[in-house]
Amino acid sequence: MAHSLFEPAPEPLSEKLWRHVKSLKQTPFAGSHFPVRQTDMQNLDARGRQLLLEEAFAAQKK
Repeated sequence: MAHSLFEPAPEPLSEKLWRHVKSLKQTPFAGSHFPVRQTDMQNLDARGRQLLLEEAFAAQKK
């Protein structure tokens, strides 16, 4: 069905769904901090702390 010249073309359902999925992926954390307590970080070894910090920085960039 042709659309009006004065209205934008209808957006395909697949594009609407893909935009919604991307918006869900970009939702920030509930708080402005990474939800890990300081005592939890102290119980990790060096590799675990490194992985945790990498994930925290990656989450901040998104």
